[in-house]
Amino acid sequence: MNTDYRNWIEINQQNLLHNFHIFKKLSKNKIGGVIKSNAYGHGFLEIANILSKANIDYFIVDSIAEAVFLRKNKIQKPILILGYTKKDSFKKASINNIELTISSFENLTNAINFSKKHKLNIHIKLDTGMHRQGFQETDILKLKEILNTKPNNLNITGIYSHLLKASSKKISIKQNNLFKKMLNILNLKDILTHLIATEATFLYPNMRYDMTRIGLGLYGIYPSLEKKKKFEKVFKLKPVLSWHTIISEIKYVKKGETIGYKGTYTLTRDSKIGICPIGYWHGYTRKLSNLGYVLVNNKKAKILGNISMDMICIDLTNIDCSVNDTVTLINEEISIEKLSKLSDNYTYEFATRLNPKIKKIIK
Repeated sequence: MNTDYRNWIEINQQNLLHNFHIFKKLSKNKIGGVIKSNAYGHGFLEIANILSKANIDYFIVDSIAEAVFLRKNKIQKPILILGYTKKDSFKKASINNIELTISSFENLTNAINFSKKHKLNIHIKLDTGMHRQGFQETDILKLKEILNTKPNNLNITGIYSHLLKASSKKISIKQNNLFKKMLNILNLKDILTHLIATEATFLYPNMRYDMTRIGLGLYGIYPSLEKKKKFEKVFKLKPVLSWHTIISEIKYVKKGETIGYKGTYTLTRDSKIGICPIGYWHGYTRKLSNLGYVLVNNKKAKILGNISMDMICIDLTNIDCSVNDTVTLINEEISIEKLSKLSDNYTYEFATRLNPKIKKIIK
C-alpha cells in the first residue's frame, strides 16, 4: 500500500458492520456500542461515525470529555457515561443531552441538587457482586425512598449492573437474580435496563434486558484465544483492525552478533535484519521481544532482540523484500487474541494500548 505514513492502522468498516448486525440479531433489542478508550484502540470518532450511520442505539463512553467530543463532532445518538462524573461537569452533560451514571449516594445528592434548576438524565448503577461502582442490596430501600422524592428535572433513563465473570454460569445467574430483585424493589417505570456485555450475550439469552452493551465483540475480538476457538464456530466475528508499518532499513549481520538493547538475542547464522519504525510507544508491547513475529510479503519474520521505544528488529534472512515494503503487525492471521496469549497479556489491554496518534485509514 502506498502511504506517506511510517505506521498506520486500517479500519475495515464492512467488518465492523458485520459484527454490529450479528449482535443486533442476537440481542433482539437495543445495542449500546462501547467506544470508550479510543474505541478499544480502533479510533474514537472513526468508529462513532461508522456506527452512527448504521443506526446504533447508544454510544457508551467513560468520561464527560469523551461524550462532549462526540457532540462537538455532530454525533446525535444517545450517549451514556459509565465512569464517574464530577458535579462541576453536570452542566455540560445537561446542555449536551448526555446521560450520566450515578452509583453512590454522594453523587446522587449532587445530581438532585443540580436538577432543582436544570434537567439531568441519569442511569442508576447497581452493584450485584463486582463491588466496583454501584448501590448494594443493603442500599436499595434508602435509594428507593430518595428516588421517590426526586425533582422532576432528574430523569432516570436507565438502570444497570455488570457481570463480574461471564464465563461462570453460577455467578452470573446469582447476579442476574439479584439484579431482578433490586429492579422489583425500586419499581421504576419506563426505563432502559441493561446487564450484559459481549461474552454474556453469547451465553445468556435471558439476561439481555432492554439493551446489551457491546465493546470488544464489535471490533471482532474475542475475550481470549480460547474463547475465540469456542465461540467462532457459531458466532463468526470479523476483525476490524489491521496494523502496519514499513521496513526502514536492511542490514547484514554476522553469526554470533547480538541484536538490540542488552543483547538478548544472539544470531545463530549470518542474517539479513530489517528495522521497522514501531515500538512500545506505539503500543507494541515489549513482552513480544524475541517471541512475536510480523508478516513481510506474506512470510513470517521473527522479532529479534528487545523491542525498543520506537523500533523493532526483524529477521528477513529468507524473505525477498526491500526498504519501504509493508510490514503487517496485526491482521486476521496475527490476531490480537494470538498476540495477547503470546505476550501473556490481557486482550482488552493489548487493544486499548494502541497509541491514539497512529493514523487510521478507513477501508
